[in-house]
Parts: sequence; C-alpha cells; structure tokens
Amino acid sequence: MPARKSLKDRNKAAITGPLEEPTMESATMVSSEPAAAPVVKTQARSVGEQSISQPAVAELTEGPTGAVRNGGTARRAQVLPAGTARLGLYLRQGTLEGAKSAYVADLDTLTDPPSSFARWIAGALDAHIGRTPADRAQLAEVHPDPEEGNRGVNRAFILPVDTIARMEETTGIDRRAGRMQSVSQLAAEALRIAIHEARERNGGTLPVAPKRLPNKPTR
Repeated sequence: MPARKSLKDRNKAAITGPLEEPTMESATMVSSEPAAAPVVKTQARSVGEQSISQPAVAELTEGPTGAVRNGGTARRAQVLPAGTARLGLYLRQGTLEGAKSAYVADLDTLTDPPSSFARWIAGALDAHIGRTPADRAQLAEVHPDPEEGNRGVNRAFILPVDTIARMEETTGIDRRAGRMQSVSQLAAEALRIAIHEARERNGGTLPVAPKRLPNKPTR
C-alpha cells in the first residue's frame, strides 16, 4: 500500500504540475482581420435616358450648311434677304384679309406695284410712319377698327430692318404726343388706311384675294 502523501508534498505537486490548455468552447476567438465593409450598390443619376456620367449629346445641332437636325431629320434654316428681318404682328382677321385684297387690286391699279405682299405691307407702313403724329391721329379717327374687341391672329412678315426700326420709333413719338399704342396697333392702323386708298383706286371695290397670293405683278 503506497504511503500517504503529506500536505507539503501535495502542495509541491500542484505548483509544478502541467498547465491546462483551454478548450475551443471556452476560448474567445479574436481576429486581427478587420470586418469586411458592406457592399452598397449605387445607381447613377440619369438625365432623361442618359447617365449623368456619360457625355450629353445635344438634340439640336447645326451643320455647316445651316441645316438643323432633330432626331435624324434635317430642317434647313430660312435665309432672309440682306437688310430684312421677321416682324410678328397681331392683326384682326378682317384687316389681314382686306390687306390681301388691296394688294391684289394694286397689282393692276398702280403704275409700279409691289412684287410681293410683304412689300405691299412695308409700303403701307412706310407711308403711315412718314406722316406727322397729328395726321396719324386724324386718320385713325376716320378709319377706326371695325373689329375692335374681336380676337386677332399672329402673322410674321419679312420686312426691311429700317421699316421695323422706324415703326418702333414712331410708337414712341405718338406716345409723347398723347397716343399710346403698340407696334401691332400702329401697323393695323396703317393697313386700314392703305386698304381704303386701294379701294378708292379700284373704283370703290376690292377683289376677293386668292388663297395663294401672286408674288409678281400680273400684267
């Protein structure tokens, strides 16, 4: 029977005995690798059908010949004659139709008629702005707008730039003389007077203007 160890011997054995390795269950795993950052999918903002990161393509481009392209179709820009510009006017339908009839009548009654309706318009405007403010005011009373209050139509005419500039100056002259009116109102006034004069030259009547106005005197 082995001898019983004393308390001193048991303490010595406990101090010099092997250390206990920790089990996997009791160990705390610490990794030196940083945690992977979450992957966030981003969607690029777009303008229309294009991403903002892509170069934008202009829808309208001008070619060397002046053609305007839009969606693959070509539209050639109108080239105005030198010294002219486009002027938009708001006119009553009756005034516009009366001016067309007066133009057609003047093709036969005038010695040197205008070769186009736009030139007839320019002539009527030039004659009116060449009058004095007092004469314009007097003629406006004699030839009032018979369609006052009715809706009008917008029409653009290719006129000499000098005529357009003088029209704008004349509205200022008439304003300082006590008459407030726009360029369109001044033009309508000039056309009503020109229509009256063309009717008198044609014996008191005016023909019905065709849908397609002639561009040259018909002799």
